[in-house]
Amino acid sequence: MINIKILGKNKELFNCVCNSIEHYGDMLCKRRSISISTASETFNELSDNSIAVFCSDFKGKIYGENFLAIFSSENRNAIDMLNGSGNIAISCGMSLKDTFSTASITDEVSMVSLQRAICTIDGEIIEPRDFYIKSSYELYSSLATSAILILLGAIPEEGFEF
Repeated sequence: MINIKILGKNKELFNCVCNSIEHYGDMLCKRRSISISTASETFNELSDNSIAVFCSDFKGKIYGENFLAIFSSENRNAIDMLNGSGNIAISCGMSLKDTFSTASITDEVSMVSLQRAICTIDGEIIEPRDFYIKSSYELYSSLATSAILILLGAIPEEGFEF
C-alpha cells in the first residue's frame, strides 16, 4: 500500500491529486494500491511507502522515518520540520534550487523542469527533464501532483493534463 497524506486543508490540492491518480492510474505503481487522505493536525503514521505533501496552512508536527516529502520552497514550516530529518525532500516552486521548477507559464500551459534525478517508489531513477503541465489548478497543486505522479511511476513523455 502506498499512502499519500495531504498535510493541511488545501482542498484544491486534494482534488488535483485524486483526479490525476484516477486519470493516470494505469501507469502507476503496478501491483500496489494507493490510499489518499488528509491531516490537519499532528500526524505520526508516516513510514516507508508514504508520501507527505505539505500545504502552507499545516502547523502540526509529523513523526516518522523513510517517507518522501513534497513541499513548496516558500513553506518555511515544512522546511524547518524536514531539516535534519533524513527524509527525502522534494521542493516545488519557481527557483533553480527547486526539484520541480516552472520554466515558463502561459494561460494554458506551464513548462516544468525536473532539476535533478529522483527515484520512484519502485526504485526507477528518473533523470532531469522538461515537461508541460496543462492544468486548471493553481501552480503548487499542479507541481506537487506532478511530483506524486512521477514518484508513482507515471513518467511523462511530453507532459501531464489534469
